[in-house]
Amino acid sequence: MISGEWLFLLVGVALVLAGAVIGRAGIGRTVRVALAGVGVLCVVAAGILLGSEDPPASVGPVKVTIANQLGPDQISEQIRVFLDGRHVGVLTVNKQSPRARLTATVAKTGRYEYRLVAHSQVTGKRPTVVSHEDDVFIDAEGRVEVYYDDEGRTYLGPPP
Repeated sequence: MISGEWLFLLVGVALVLAGAVIGRAGIGRTVRVALAGVGVLCVVAAGILLGSEDPPASVGPVKVTIANQLGPDQISEQIRVFLDGRHVGVLTVNKQSPRARLTATVAKTGRYEYRLVAHSQVTGKRPTVVSHEDDVFIDAEGRVEVYYDDEGRTYLGPPP
């Protein structure tokens, strides 16, 4: 099956060609320019979409380093990390050890589903348990970090 990006490209090229060929068939200049313009937009959109795809997966195993650090209001946090359903380790941070890393091995670079289960203690609040699932692209460097959003959810992403 053809992907949406390639479909955009094919439609764009067809419209540009149609704008050129229809001109010889006696169709007005406005219609030809409109067809060619929409075609060019489709080709540009296809180029952007094709350029934004993840790089191809590599061959061979990749060591992944997952890092976390204690947030400004946190007293402690323990995060269980799962990649593609497999438990790969636990990150524990507290006032005595404000940074933590764990290393896991994945089959190759590429997109992996992850789940984080975080037990967190924040100053002035009751302890919380938060679970978050998403996916992350692991490149050849294999570095990802734990991030937090405004609602306190934890997620993995490439380091800045």
